[in-house]
Amino acid sequence: MVGFRGQDDAQGNPTWDIYLSEPGERPQERQSSRPSASAAAARDQRRQEREHQAAMALQARHAELDDPVPY
Repeated sequence: MVGFRGQDDAQGNPTWDIYLSEPGERPQERQSSRPSASAAAARDQRRQEREHQAAMALQARHAELDDPVPY
């Protein structure tokens, strides 16, 4: 909505020219079906943490068995 001072009416009263439009779809609403870059980064971070934890668990298991870790 935007308004501008209009010309005075016949009695000398001030008037306003007001323009109104319906809001369009915001960019973030259009992209809501796609994960955001931060969501993708968080997902990748969680995946890397799970892989790291699995590798650490495997190393611990080999250490318990006094077995060399195959690399």
